[in-house]
Amino acid sequence: MHLIKHDFGSVIAIGIQDNNKDQIEFTYFSFWNHGATQGDLEWVKEDFAFFWTTPRKLRKSLIQSSLFQLLNIDGGRAKGKKHGLMPEALRIAKQRFEEIENVHFLNTEQEQGEEYKMGYLNFETPDLIFY
Repeated sequence: MHLIKHDFGSVIAIGIQDNNKDQIEFTYFSFWNHGATQGDLEWVKEDFAFFWTTPRKLRKSLIQSSLFQLLNIDGGRAKGKKHGLMPEALRIAKQRFEEIENVHFLNTEQEQGEEYKMGYLNFETPDLIFY
């Protein structure tokens, strides 16, 4: 499985590529369950799909999913430990975020519909006469 992102600033498209369609859906549902998206999985090809998220939601979901993975492995041994497993979850989430390759995979050019261009507006303040 290969994750890529197309960063638009306030929103990010996360692409998931894998030969196994079930694995793509499994990965998408993992992001969904951890709050990264509420949108649909948009299929481009049989081995590639993407979904929309925000930078904040993506980071939060990576932290949460990393923490849950650690909790499944730990079995409660970190209970009572200062900050518990959160420092390790933050480290793993940061590493996972950095491993998502930044690729421009969506065409941002407008292909259909109307095209709008900014024109020139000439505005002059009228002379005001106060009586």
